[in-house]
Amino acid sequence: MAIPKTKTAKQTALVKLLEWLGNPDNDFGKMRGDLSVDVLGYKDPKQINILFTAAELKEIYRDALDIRRKAYAPGLASADKALITKANDGDVAAIKLCYQRFEGWSEKQTLNIPGGIEIKWADK
Repeated sequence: MAIPKTKTAKQTALVKLLEWLGNPDNDFGKMRGDLSVDVLGYKDPKQINILFTAAELKEIYRDALDIRRKAYAPGLASADKALITKANDGDVAAIKLCYQRFEGWSEKQTLNIPGGIEIKWADK
């Protein structure tokens, strides 16, 4: 497929939005009208809604969030390592959090035993 040499206004706006929203240093909750003016450079705050449908904007936000998560990955890995170190040192709260984080454990669990026996417990 041939790549067009010039970008449409919509393609240019898409790239700008993804770059801006994908940057963890920027306010992800910025209002659409403000994005239209401050990020895309339009005078009319409603221009963003003319350029993109609601479904397209939802997809842009989802993609930008994925970009942000990739940027957070190294920090999360460091936090996980620190948590595991504390758990290995015997910190009970860290041990509990490790099981929750890595094993999907929950304080509220139900155990179903064949024969109709059900045990419920909650850690308080």
